[in-house]
Amino acid sequence: MATLVSPGVAVSVIDESFYGSAGAGTVPLIIVASSQDKADGTDSTATAGYTTSATAIKPHLITSQRELLQQYGKPYFKSVSGTVQQGYETNEYGLLAAYSYLGAANRAYIMRADVNTSQLEPSSTEPTSAPPNGAWWWDLGNTTFGLFEYKQVSVESSAWVAQTVTIPTATATDITGGNVPEAAFGSNGDYALVPYTLAGVPLTAPSYYKKDAGAWATVESGNSGITAVWVRPHYDPPAAPNVGDVW
Repeated sequence: MATLVSPGVAVSVIDESFYGSAGAGTVPLIIVASSQDKADGTDSTATAGYTTSATAIKPHLITSQRELLQQYGKPYFKSVSGTVQQGYETNEYGLLAAYSYLGAANRAYIMRADVNTSQLEPSSTEPTSAPPNGAWWWDLGNTTFGLFEYKQVSVESSAWVAQTVTIPTATATDITGGNVPEAAFGSNGDYALVPYTLAGVPLTAPSYYKKDAGAWATVESGNSGITAVWVRPHYDPPAAPNVGDVW
């Protein structure tokens, strides 16, 4: 109660309002995705403790913004020439939301997904992580592959002639849903190798094809005028081949 006194006047202000006491607040669970093994966000050289693979998919109680930076590192946002790339797939929006919340509260559970968003960054080098079972990586710049066809090279002689083998792109223009080159791809007499599906998924058993009369057929005996197919080392050519054989 407050009493205001002035000459000849006395005013009393009585507050008779009432309200229930505030209940205990709900502690939120914030799930974040970030790069793995980030640096401590408090300018330390240590690794942020909760960004390791062993601590992923586990909720941790964080009680301050400083603790959040220590355990999860600074929120990362992709920047190009000083301009933040909004909506970029490696931006750590969840971590920024947690940081903002802890500016007004002092308790939040944070759980990091078991992903490493830094692996989403483009790279000019070949992949080095463990590939999924059955995956193929074709290093076309350093790999030599192909085949020979036994042909009549003159009236009196025949020889193995190296054939150019092309690889269709993983598009509906070049490959059918059955993983066979499209009829419009290549010319009669061409050879092709299909190492992946139309969706770009590597095949466990890539196949060679030859185009004959406007259609592609697998390289095997009886198809496209092929009399026999040989699979041998380059230093050991087949003996007594016939015209039309493929090696």
